[in-house]
Amino acid sequence: MERISNKAESLINAKQELKLAYVYEDKWIQYDMASLALARLETMLNMPRKLRPVSMLLVGRTNNGKSSILKRFCDQNPPYRLDGESFANYPVLKITLPATANIGALYGKILQKTYTPYRYSDSPEKKESKVFSSLKRLQVKILVVDEFQNILSATDKKRFTTFQMLRDISSELNISIVAAGTKMALSAIKGDDTLESRLIPFLLPKWELNEEFQSLLASVEYFMPFIESSNISDPLFAEAIYYKCDGSIGDAIQIVQEIAAFAIQHDRSKMLLSDIDKINWKKSSNKVIV
Repeated sequence: MERISNKAESLINAKQELKLAYVYEDKWIQYDMASLALARLETMLNMPRKLRPVSMLLVGRTNNGKSSILKRFCDQNPPYRLDGESFANYPVLKITLPATANIGALYGKILQKTYTPYRYSDSPEKKESKVFSSLKRLQVKILVVDEFQNILSATDKKRFTTFQMLRDISSELNISIVAAGTKMALSAIKGDDTLESRLIPFLLPKWELNEEFQSLLASVEYFMPFIESSNISDPLFAEAIYYKCDGSIGDAIQIVQEIAAFAIQHDRSKMLLSDIDKINWKKSSNKVIV
């Protein structure tokens, strides 16, 4: 692999604001567990439709790569329009479970994503009918439900109604469900034997301080616009980043971004280990770590 990407190299002598914008730009960072998760998702997408579609529960700590994996999967499988068709097909449809986990709000999320007209005052039954019609018309194969742990905020009755809706969508339309959330999502489905048996867990573990973590840092540095190698994957540098991020990939990337921004703002030719305690970054106290 080249030391840095072509885009990063082209920005080495660019204006500071352009370099900073590129440093903070979202980028796909490849690593083994993400590749495995994406391969599993692609397999599910390409399976022949059957009465009991394979489903998955993607589980990981806050800021540990779930959303990036789901975004990558959705980006790789965008809506498309076949010749002669007046509407797009949606192989993958992604929604976020509302914090209230209200069935009406959940229907509304799906209808908004499918550009289906509806009224807020519509009855749950009317919204449900529109949801099923839209999912069938758009030939959705996988419904992604992010922040699945939000279901725990609902009453038992509302939780049962939501679970029933997901079971019906999966069974009646042969759609795979991909739920994603923290480990609390595992607790959420306890007691619902049908959903628990269908949502096969895929765990994204906390990162360890090892060669894989160092390789991850090397991949992040690949996108940093510096003329000299910063060697953030070297043992001492990697260790400092690891203990600051507490094994979270999202936090690790943010820390590197802040070190890079600090170096750019001080006209440095590379990132320095000594700057890690000078950056404006702290782990948010309200992050849920489970």
